[in-house]
Amino acid sequence: MSHTPQSLLCLIEEMGLTHVTVEHPPLRTVEESKRLRGALVGAHVKNLFLKARLRGRMRIHVLLVALEDRPVNLGLLRRCMGFKGLSFASEADLLALLGILPGSVSPLALVNAPAGAVILLLDSALQSSDWINFHPLSNGLTTRMSCADFCVFLDRVGVEPRWIDLPLSED
Repeated sequence: MSHTPQSLLCLIEEMGLTHVTVEHPPLRTVEESKRLRGALVGAHVKNLFLKARLRGRMRIHVLLVALEDRPVNLGLLRRCMGFKGLSFASEADLLALLGILPGSVSPLALVNAPAGAVILLLDSALQSSDWINFHPLSNGLTTRMSCADFCVFLDRVGVEPRWIDLPLSED
């Protein structure tokens, strides 16, 4: 069963995690978010849902979450992570694995993902943020959580993130 924004927020509350959720016009891009989100406190992120190829024909899905202004070089990411190929996943994969539509990509959607179906890569700079803002399965809502509560959420839904330093370099 896929969660809805309301059932996800109830789950977060049942976990005893602190959050603040606000409604706003749907935000589809970082540029729209900066223009329309208002004065939401905390770090704002961009989320890239990707498909990668490992050795042979094995394919995996990757959700990269980075500070919104961080440059992301997919070629460097591919090489640093040891992927043989890396590209954007399809809308069908997004719906099938995370139960969401484009524009609503968020690590909170991993609550809907089958165990081990998606690798979560997090920008290590997020660890120094007091508050982080995510879409709770809808790009018309933003939920603010502490980094600590976000990590508890991930643990409770069975997701082990990989923290990476962005921007990547070839050094």
